[in-house]
Amino acid sequence: MDVLRDNGYRRELGEGRMLPFEEKVLASGLCDFALPASFVSEKEKKWIVYDVSGYTCLAEMPVLDEDLLLEVFEKTLANLAKASEFLIDPAKVMLGPETVYFNPKKRTVRFAYMPVEESSVAANVRSLSEYLASRSDRELSSFIIKITDEMLMRNMQPAEMAAHVALMRRRRPVC
Repeated sequence: MDVLRDNGYRRELGEGRMLPFEEKVLASGLCDFALPASFVSEKEKKWIVYDVSGYTCLAEMPVLDEDLLLEVFEKTLANLAKASEFLIDPAKVMLGPETVYFNPKKRTVRFAYMPVEESSVAANVRSLSEYLASRSDRELSSFIIKITDEMLMRNMQPAEMAAHVALMRRRRPVC
């Protein structure tokens, strides 16, 4: 069950879902790829509480213009590459409309990190690109799916994907 209160986003953390090391890294506040998080135990349940001050999850964002949508895609991929700097497997980072947060003032992306098991970077990127494509017109949707297909076909790493989206953004004609 997810609870949104004030500036906190709270999710129940299932037993063994997150490694103790991952908890320490997130609680340290040093991760610039993840929202600041704290852990709370109550009534035999453990919760992770994210500080979402200034951030809005993709699911709650109003309509995004073309450039902003591609900027969020690029920055999400760049941020995903940062996870490995903290010894977090990028394949475990869920990229969804409820876990990717954007700060419109700072124009930054952060994740509500909740490890996902038995997934891959490719599957998570595909899922995110399909969501973003669904939030755009037919031409942009087709563009997003095309560049995603290219990135996955080339088996690119997250940093390479971010650079590829940045390049394609610059080459895209402005309408």
